[in-house]
Amino acid sequence: MQHLVRLYEWRNWSSKTWLVIILLTASVVTHFIWFGYPAQVVFDEVHFGKFVTAYCCTHQRFFDIHPPHAKLLIAGTAYVFGYRGGVSFEHIGQDYGSVSTWPLRVFPAITGVLLPLVIYALLRQLKARPAAAFFGGMLVVLDNALTVQTRIIALDGLLLVSTFGALAAYLAARKKMQQHIESTVQDERQINWWCKLTGGIMMRREGWMFGLAGGLAGLAVGTKFTGLTAGGLLVLLLGAWLVQIKSWADIKRWMTAVILIALGAIVVYGLGWMIHFMILTEAGDGDLWRKPQWEQPIMASFWRETKAMHKLMYDANSGLKAEHHDASHWWSWPLVRTPVFYWQLSQNEGGVNRSGSIYFLPNPILWWGTSALFAVILLSFLMTGVNNLIEWKGGWQKGVSRIKQRWQQSFLKQAWLPLMGYAASYVPLMKVTRVLFLYHYLTPWLFSLLVVVLWLERIGWIATDELQDQPKRYWLVLAIILGTFIFFSPLTYGFLLSDTSRSWLFWFKTWL
Repeated sequence: MQHLVRLYEWRNWSSKTWLVIILLTASVVTHFIWFGYPAQVVFDEVHFGKFVTAYCCTHQRFFDIHPPHAKLLIAGTAYVFGYRGGVSFEHIGQDYGSVSTWPLRVFPAITGVLLPLVIYALLRQLKARPAAAFFGGMLVVLDNALTVQTRIIALDGLLLVSTFGALAAYLAARKKMQQHIESTVQDERQINWWCKLTGGIMMRREGWMFGLAGGLAGLAVGTKFTGLTAGGLLVLLLGAWLVQIKSWADIKRWMTAVILIALGAIVVYGLGWMIHFMILTEAGDGDLWRKPQWEQPIMASFWRETKAMHKLMYDANSGLKAEHHDASHWWSWPLVRTPVFYWQLSQNEGGVNRSGSIYFLPNPILWWGTSALFAVILLSFLMTGVNNLIEWKGGWQKGVSRIKQRWQQSFLKQAWLPLMGYAASYVPLMKVTRVLFLYHYLTPWLFSLLVVVLWLERIGWIATDELQDQPKRYWLVLAIILGTFIFFSPLTYGFLLSDTSRSWLFWFKTWL
């Protein structure tokens, strides 16, 4: 009887639950199929593998231009799954030998699996319907570059999950808080001095979600300093909330949210550095960057050491002068002009040369389509802005009134956050003088994807109906993107191909 009840409950899951299950299943398949291959060092595993080994095994001090948080989580997961060292990570293509690649690559893969769900959740918080949010999540699943980057020892998966997760958590907390405000009567047991002091936030779910938003922002910065985008956008959201405040109760709620977000960020970020210094107790290459006074016990010099380390990281990052064959300029990233070579293996079987390669090559149809539509959207905003300026000639007050009215009905009101995220994550990279690669565009590209999906729903291209009622164009585009993902999958998973078959995958000379 119990089995029949469970079956009935399973059959009556909501359509939203099924969308999440489908996204999760598809993401698990793309990330864990042929997982662990190749059993050789791939691209930046040369660096991050050494750092992870230092954390979990040798405890030797090292220096890196990135904060420690992602590397600590990868190392902790690797240790739990049995990694105890044994790989020196000297060069790309080095064999792992008897050491399994699973423990070292499983945490990045988990972040890759979670990313489509985070994008789905963020789109829902941006008021996209389930079918539109599912469409956005599936596009993330079917991007070859994101799949590659989250199947090796790399930091970008956690950076993306924490950045976009912080925004989703904040918006969910604000939505939940608004629902409480609009409710008629609160439980009398909650009306105590603490609730009155904080506007009730601390005793409800949104309090934890504000703290989670701050913690994820701290984790984003702790992964890479480009994660500052998350913190900057939270500050922007809090500023937008502040200008809407109309009562003392609103001020208390706002101040409590600020405290919770700041506390979450500070605790997570500071904790990562504390663990970093506590673990790395043995002499290593990083001692070249240390100062004599750092030999004191770590609780006595933690703040000074962390502060000095940040300056060293900034100087080292900005001082990088090395050139690279696959480096690219910021303006070329939306065009997918220069993919990044990660790994290659050549074999001769029966006189036939076969080789396998892994490239950071996005799904080109997906990236080109997103870039083209995003450009159209930006152009439409520009034209609308020009028209609004023309209307100012009719009088200042009339112009302001019309702009306010149109703002309430405009697409910009829904999409302003991902638009600001695109600018905040992309514009600073335009001024960087050190070598940059295509994968630095991942965060801006995801923000542009959010805008495009919201716009497609806005214009009616994605219907507001259930998934099964979507027009044929919806499924046709997903099928094309899936086909392109499969077509370029040999460069994603490193399949062995003949020279002729391999040549079909390189459409332009700059891809070689």
